[in-house]
Amino acid sequence: MKHSEQQLSKEAPWTDLVIAVGVIAMVLGHALFPSIKTSHPASTLYIVIYWWHMPLFFIMGGLTLKPLTRNWRAMWQFVRERILPMAVTYLIAGTLLIFASHFIHGDSWSYTAHYFVRMLYGGSALNGDLTMMWFFTVMALTLVVVELLITWLDTFTQFFIAVTMFAIGISYGSVSFFHQVPTVPWTVDLVLMTTLWMLCGYHGYRYYGQMKNKAFFATIISIIFVILAICRFEWGLNF
Repeated sequence: MKHSEQQLSKEAPWTDLVIAVGVIAMVLGHALFPSIKTSHPASTLYIVIYWWHMPLFFIMGGLTLKPLTRNWRAMWQFVRERILPMAVTYLIAGTLLIFASHFIHGDSWSYTAHYFVRMLYGGSALNGDLTMMWFFTVMALTLVVVELLITWLDTFTQFFIAVTMFAIGISYGSVSFFHQVPTVPWTVDLVLMTTLWMLCGYHGYRYYGQMKNKAFFATIISIIFVILAICRFEWGLNF
């Protein structure tokens, strides 16, 4: 029943390379950010990277999932083994980064105390050294949602729900909470989009071995991607 990242790495070693590419793309994207307003090539590369590098992590997350036994005891075991460690990592890493920020940047103790409150709230309420911490909460919530879908529902219903969620997720600009904070707690609204990405990863991995002409499809996808990147550079395509 348990299908951890370690098991996936043994079954499909290429997944480690894919994740490494995603990490490199993330670092490159952050490195390009200061230049996007002054350099058109840098701006294009930055946007093109962000088309795929964050979805990639959620797609890869889907590869680690398997349906559970249909009872809440199994679900709680999943939460205990997969989600709680992520929550602990989030709190420990966040705490260390906040204290590091306090001493390195000379933040006041009142600012640091408020930083802890923002860490618990999560989402885009975080900035500076904790900007990327939203990933922990969104990944954890998406894992739970997709695990529920693949355990309790048939494939058609899974995708119907995921596509509906995605359509809702891209239909608005932003959501405020209590009309004061410009994000919902833990950026939970992003789960509307990440659920579809992770579900595609789960089903894609299941049927990958049965797929014929893999090189052909990979080539077609690569050509389409290059065409879209050129369209972005020449005409400002974005989606």
